[in-house]
Amino acid sequence: MLPVNFNTSAVTSLNILKSMQNIDIRPDAAAKRPAAGPSPLGRNSLSPTTADAILRIKELVSSSTGAPNGALSLSELPATHADKLRGYGDSFVRLDEKGVDQATFEKMVFNLLQENHSDDPTFLAAVKNGNLTISRPSEVAGLGEGSVTYAAYSNGQYTGSVGFSHINKDFYLFQEGKGLTQIFGYHELVGSFYVTWPK
Repeated sequence: MLPVNFNTSAVTSLNILKSMQNIDIRPDAAAKRPAAGPSPLGRNSLSPTTADAILRIKELVSSSTGAPNGALSLSELPATHADKLRGYGDSFVRLDEKGVDQATFEKMVFNLLQENHSDDPTFLAAVKNGNLTISRPSEVAGLGEGSVTYAAYSNGQYTGSVGFSHINKDFYLFQEGKGLTQIFGYHELVGSFYVTWPK
């Protein structure tokens, strides 16, 4: 699985800024334009309102502190991860498991599942019968890494998060053969999780 939770607003803003290289957005040029409507100066000009908004976005983006210390380049990542992350940035920080206690972890994951699977009769039956298993991937022998999520940065600017599942295929097929629904996930408050219940 490829991108999850990718921040398109940041990418859109950066693309707007890159495209602005040939557009005159000087304050004195903007002051001579009408306040609303299409610009009378042609298609490569912006209205004062739009120019002001883009200048503000540029200020916000340029005031970012950049990629945090410890960010890794593609060449520093495991090859299997680098292949999946190529094209999403030039430096990455792995978002590991969060330090929440087990009871909080299970409750938060259960709440997420309820929001997304409340109409699934197999999920509801598993809850009723006590057959729902919520685990951290690191606790499940043979699983592999489970869901892996990275914060992505391009030229020092945060562009979003990218996630994918990195599991042992034989383990997955074995669980599938046992008739289990398997959910791999990541949430910013709890980290990675692995959930199973009978189909």
